[in-house]
Amino acid sequence: MPAGIVLAFWSIDSADAARLPIGEKNYASFLLALPSPVPKGSDARGYFADHYADLTRDLSAYGWR
Repeated sequence: MPAGIVLAFWSIDSADAARLPIGEKNYASFLLALPSPVPKGSDARGYFADHYADLTRDLSAYGWR
């Protein structure tokens, strides 16, 4: 899962490895709680490409998966 990759990169100390599953679960929960910035009926990839500049100014929209 990509969240594990992000968290693994974040942590340089190998002792933190045991905490990665907890962090990954928290991160996944956070992502699921974000509302979709994509209007219903729109293609997510196309919307992201067309509105990239706007989305980068709104971290919750940009972070949405």
